[in-house]
Amino acid sequence: MSKICWLPVFLAAVALKLSAADRADYLFLEGQKAFLGKVTIKANQARQSKELIQQRDPSLGPVVEETSGLVMPLDVEPGQQPVGNVRLDRLLNKNLALFRMKLGAHDWLLGSAVNGAANKFFMTFWAPERNKIAVLEMDFERLRGDGTTVVLDEQTSYRVRLIVNFLNPVRASTFNFEPAGATQGQSYQLKTGEFMDAIKANSYVFSARGAEFWMVYGNDIDAAAGNLAVTSSFGFIKENGMDTKLWSLAEAKLPPGGSLNVTLGSVVVRLVRARVDELTIYE
Repeated sequence: MSKICWLPVFLAAVALKLSAADRADYLFLEGQKAFLGKVTIKANQARQSKELIQQRDPSLGPVVEETSGLVMPLDVEPGQQPVGNVRLDRLLNKNLALFRMKLGAHDWLLGSAVNGAANKFFMTFWAPERNKIAVLEMDFERLRGDGTTVVLDEQTSYRVRLIVNFLNPVRASTFNFEPAGATQGQSYQLKTGEFMDAIKANSYVFSARGAEFWMVYGNDIDAAAGNLAVTSSFGFIKENGMDTKLWSLAEAKLPPGGSLNVTLGSVVVRLVRARVDELTIYE
């Protein structure tokens, strides 16, 4: 499996990455804060925490992982029932239209994506007419503090900041969207939990071996061009707190008329693509 192009899991990844790698610095720089409402974070505690965090097991989530797989014939066991079946044309790029927000003078569709290599996450701002898209690379170093600015068009810029809730980084952290420069417009706050719920609502949900997975499908992001790439990927998300994970599969590895056994953590599923616009999933 190659890696995915969706910000659906990116949101969990950014929040978790901040909570783990940047927790001590963030707490210290934000000033003395109460832990569980009563414990004051001091500079020496922050330094000690940072030393411990640097020893954190890098295998802990969320992570984007490649799946192992081998292209196989279409045949399945007689009488075998699928655990899922999805029309791909109805799922395509739904991850790019999670929220509609009026930013400046115009409406924009807020979504998520990653590049084809799945090593960079992006927040996407798609014009409702689908004729242009702005992308913001989600670099947690730039998101903290004053945040970073995304230019949507010649008249519209917004500052995006991520405020991490360390007790529940995946669902209780907050994205702030504020007009930047000369832009006149509304400000917004969105919880990362709202993003996760929107991702799930715009994905195909199935269960295999007792585990729930969210499947997304869409174009990769061409970071150099700041636009959608011609390539596409499938993504499989499993929400599990700090162990939230995303597995990805380049569409080119599962052409129409083929099937593929893929490993999603401890679960192996078989993907059968009998037609270009349909995917069937078996345990």
